[in-house]
This record gives sequence, C-alpha cells and structure tokens, in this order.
Amino acid sequence: MKDLEVRLKGSFLSTFWDQLFSNAIQFPLPNILVEMLRAGVFLYWLKIDPYFLLGGAVLQAYLMTQWVRDGKWFAPIGNLIGVGLYFLLELYLDGFWEFLDNPNHRVYITFSLAICIIQFLEQLKFAPLAKLLVLVENMVRTLVVLAMYWVVEIGENPQGESIAQFYEEPGHIYITLALGLVGLAIGITALNSKTYLDLLRSTAQELQKYSLWLFGQELLGAVFRDKERLGLKRTKRSILFMDIRGFTAWAETRPPEAVVGLLNGYFAEVEAVWQAHHAIKVKHTADEIMVVFNKPSQAARSALEARKKVKAYLEGSGLAVGIGVHEGVLVEGLIGSTEVKVYDIIGDTVNTAKRLCDNAAGWEILLSEVLALRSKRISQTYPVRQITVKGKREPLVVYSL
Repeated sequence: MKDLEVRLKGSFLSTFWDQLFSNAIQFPLPNILVEMLRAGVFLYWLKIDPYFLLGGAVLQAYLMTQWVRDGKWFAPIGNLIGVGLYFLLELYLDGFWEFLDNPNHRVYITFSLAICIIQFLEQLKFAPLAKLLVLVENMVRTLVVLAMYWVVEIGENPQGESIAQFYEEPGHIYITLALGLVGLAIGITALNSKTYLDLLRSTAQELQKYSLWLFGQELLGAVFRDKERLGLKRTKRSILFMDIRGFTAWAETRPPEAVVGLLNGYFAEVEAVWQAHHAIKVKHTADEIMVVFNKPSQAARSALEARKKVKAYLEGSGLAVGIGVHEGVLVEGLIGSTEVKVYDIIGDTVNTAKRLCDNAAGWEILLSEVLALRSKRISQTYPVRQITVKGKREPLVVYSL
C-alpha cells in the first residue's frame, strides 16, 4: 500500500523539491542577489551569509515537507524557519538594529510573514476565500522581486527614495504593473492546477477505496509493485473457509435489513484478523467467508482468532460458525470475460477447504492433514479423524481444533 500512497501523494523527495523551489528558496534568492550587488560577487561568497540563507531554505523545505505530508496544522509556521535562522546569524554578527536597518532584511521578514499568514488562512477551507488566497499568495511571491528592486534603487540614492519618488519614473510603473499582472497570471494558473489536482486526488482516493473493497490491501499493494501480479498463475496457497451454522433458518424469520445488519457486523468482527495476518484476498458470499493466505501458519492462527472474535457476537443470536483450512496448489488471477473480470482462485485445493468447512461442527475448526502436519504441536495435541466428503473418492484425514 505504500506504493499506492506514493502515487497519490508523491514521494518525500518529490515533495521536498517542490517545497524548496516553489516556496523556501524564493525569498532568500532575491536577498542574496541584493547583498551580492552591494558587496561584490567574489567577496560576498567569502562570507557565511549566502550559505546560511541557502542552508536555511533547505532546512525549511525539509521540515515543511514532513509537516505538510503529516497534515500538521502548524505547517505554515515553517515559512519563518529560513528567515528566523538568518536573523539569529545576523543578530550574532551585527546586532538587532543593524539587521533591521537593511531594507532587504525587512522585505525578507515581511514577505515570509505574509506567506505564513496566507497559508494559515488557506487552512480555513472556506472555498471563495481559498481561491482568492491562492491568487494573493502567488502575487506576493512575484512582488518580492519588485520590493528587492526598490531596495537596490534606494542603495544607489544616498539620500533615500520615497515610494512616491520611486513611481515618478515611468519604467518603475511599468515594472510594477508587469510583475503584478504576471503574478496574477501565475496565480490563476496555479489555482486551475490546484483545482484539477484536488479533483484528481479525490477521484483517485475514491477509486482506491473501491479497489480495496475488490482486491484487499495486500493484493492491491502488490499490483502496484508488479504489473503481472493479476495474471493467471499456478501457486501454493493456504485457504480458509468460514460460514455460519443455522444461518438460513435464522434468516428466514427476519427482515432483510436485520439479516444484512448481522452479516455486516459479522464481517467487521473478523476483518482486523485477516489484515493482521496479511490475507491476500477476502471473499464474502452470503454468510460464507473465503480467505486466501500465503502461509499455512497465517491461516491456522487466523482461524483460531476469528473463532474467538465472532463467538461473542453470534452466540447471542443462537448461531455458530464452522471453519475449514487447507493448503495446496491452485490457479489464481483475473478470471472472466473480456468486459467483466474478477480476481479469484480455482482448483481442488479450494474445493477441499470448502468441504472441510461444510463438515465442521459449530465452533469447530477442521485442518487438513497436509496443513496440520506442518506443526508438531497441532499434529500431536489435537484429535484426528477421517471424514467422507462429496466429490472425493477417498476419506480425508482432518484435525479438529
């Protein structure tokens, strides 16, 4: 199932790269460029500052990847990790006021806080606001370039330059409008992509749920690792059958809703048992359950645990279960016509396990001889007998648990 989750959510590494380049690195890079222009390219890279900025971005992306994938509500706070680490470095090297005296530092802090607040608001799940916030977030990310350009312009003017003076230049108005429109266009594209991606993920999750119902957790996970997993093949499996004794007579006097209610509860009682022992397939047919296991030990333990689980549930209704377990060679895979196929198992092994179940008394587990002999404790402890079953010329040796 891990393979399926990776397909739906992406791997940790792919999420990390997305966080790094679409978020964490976007504000440090303009800051690096501004400071590099001031200090000179060679001298700037001899300082610790750029490495701290880049390292902070990597750490921020790593932590935010973990938090976002785990669905942590505080994940937006991660937007302050990079600027926070840089602030601590500059606080140690230059002091608080000198750090804030640099306008590019103030821009870095302001825009990081803005993204943090926007992403917190996006978690409110208020649809109209969420769509607007996607647009605003992308415009904010784009406008950081304009803010840093203004910082560069201030640096070239020793007397400083107000915003009003800045916009006296037609070129500055053009840059502002162009970046704003580009940010809006990117935001609209991001919103469309997000809407489509959310729809795809929602559809994939629904399909995953239906696929789990049809194939089961173990088999569905295996299919994504091996595309040939569903093809017909000959293999050895351990098969468990369990059905309710007296169910037909009980159901005859009850409304269909009550019958379905009892069956659903019955199936739910043992579902965790099959999952705990990694059942390959679980098939329900009325009150009968067929379970396929890879190992005989899984089937035997599951039989004991399932009997214990359903006993308290069914005894109140005057019902019991019989269980049969057998191991052998069979054919498994997709079976059916061109348009309709189901994953199933076919062979004498299946028929034998079914016959054992049919011959088991209430609350009795019948193990075939071939399966029981795999365990000295079972073969030397539990009673053995022969039974004659339909379709078999020779009696079957079984062990009763």
